[in-house]
Amino acid sequence: HSLSAIEKYIAEYPSIQIVFDVHRDSIVHDDNTKIKPLTKIDGRDSAQLMFVVGTDQNGLYNPDWRIRLNTAVHFQNEINKRYPTLMRYINLRKERFNGHAAPGSMIIETGSSGNSLSEATYAIELTPSLKLLSVLRTQGVLIKRQKNYSFPHPLLLSRSIC
Repeated sequence: HSLSAIEKYIAEYPSIQIVFDVHRDSIVHDDNTKIKPLTKIDGRDSAQLMFVVGTDQNGLYNPDWRIRLNTAVHFQNEINKRYPTLMRYINLRKERFNGHAAPGSMIIETGSSGNSLSEATYAIELTPSLKLLSVLRTQGVLIKRQKNYSFPHPLLLSRSIC
């Protein structure tokens, strides 16, 4: 479902360069106990975030996945400067997911199904203060933004964390 939403927004706003598809991970022990990736930031419980970058290893079209991986590494480095415990490792996967949809497409896992919704949303709320767009500009990625941007968050097009 997210690909159709992404394609709709890109058709309406063709200058979109970055798409963060936000999810909550599903991590469970063998006994079905849910794992809860958690940290404390500014005295509050926060889910940990993880970038997921798809590749073309399963044969689907995704020629620029290395650029997206590089972008994820730079984002992660910037986040780690301010919040050293917020990020989990970058998950590089064989599947492309929707990585081919826009030059900066990737998944952000905000915690897991074991985290509360407030823990998951707090983690996402922390990221706008990091000026991630400036990281992209320093990497030579041109970001053009529409004047009538009406998304709930300027970088999020698809939210499925509930």
